[in-house]
Amino acid sequence: MESVKVESQEKMGEFSFIRRFFAPLAGKTAWNLGDDAAALPPLSSESCFVVSVDNLAEGVHFFPEDSPRRVAQKLLRRNLSDMVAMGAVPRGYFLSLAFNPENLDVEEWFEAFQQGLASDQEKYALSLLGGDTTRIKGGIFLSITIVGEVHQKGILRRNGAQIGDELWVTGTIGNSALGLLCREGKISDSDNIFAESYLLPNPPVKFLVGDIASAGIDISDGLLQDLEHIAEQSQVGISVDILDIPLLPQAQPYFETHPDIILEGGDDYQLLFTINPKNKARMMARAEAENIQVTCIGEVIQGKGLFLKNTEGKNLSGKGGWRHF
Repeated sequence: MESVKVESQEKMGEFSFIRRFFAPLAGKTAWNLGDDAAALPPLSSESCFVVSVDNLAEGVHFFPEDSPRRVAQKLLRRNLSDMVAMGAVPRGYFLSLAFNPENLDVEEWFEAFQQGLASDQEKYALSLLGGDTTRIKGGIFLSITIVGEVHQKGILRRNGAQIGDELWVTGTIGNSALGLLCREGKISDSDNIFAESYLLPNPPVKFLVGDIASAGIDISDGLLQDLEHIAEQSQVGISVDILDIPLLPQAQPYFETHPDIILEGGDDYQLLFTINPKNKARMMARAEAENIQVTCIGEVIQGKGLFLKNTEGKNLSGKGGWRHF
């Protein structure tokens, strides 16, 4: 059976593989992926491109048995989250694939993978611009380089937090970390809410606040670690009221017994940002227009580093999050 799969892939060939699964996803300036490069869409004189890259590795970021459709959506949405963090509108992306055709049914796997990309391209209004494929001996490795557009005055960075700013976050926190524990059989998930969050993040793609927020970051490595990035790059202190952190009701029991799961778990892909209180009304109006949940969880203060407050107002020490190395 395995030899049939290899023969099928070799017969299909790289270019037939690209034409079948990925040319239908190509944007106008990618010319059906038939050339050596794509042209980026033109910009206005007041805008600039922002570019980011993110990867998924089988056995690290997804399980071998995960749905290829969900893997595709997770890959694209992780990159879309970076666009939100920069205040940018996504315009297109480049896709690189590395896999061993002996280890999977190529046609079945990539048919589902393509369907996931096509669904999210329509949902988020962007298209494929190009990419690369290669054969490897290990597991599946996937990479997207995403291109976005942002007004020069609307770029959101990590280094602009000011003393007196409020700290806000979109969505709810900790769902993906709990989902990973569910997949590992360490906790139960009767409603499948956490497992679905692990496979399918939901970044607030249309919630752009670069023109009114002072600093921002997407929560990919964990709430605490990403807060530390803002505090360090802005050279300020950040005080967080831990009981204000937004949770799903199903997550509350785990927060009470294992708060580190919520505070240090990664893959939330929500926007964490600071904003001057005078801009709060404008921000809230945008959140309401896009049906985005936003919660104030702290403030920017004098000092350096992160300060977590418990119910008694005492500062708790704590620093953690996902470490890539």
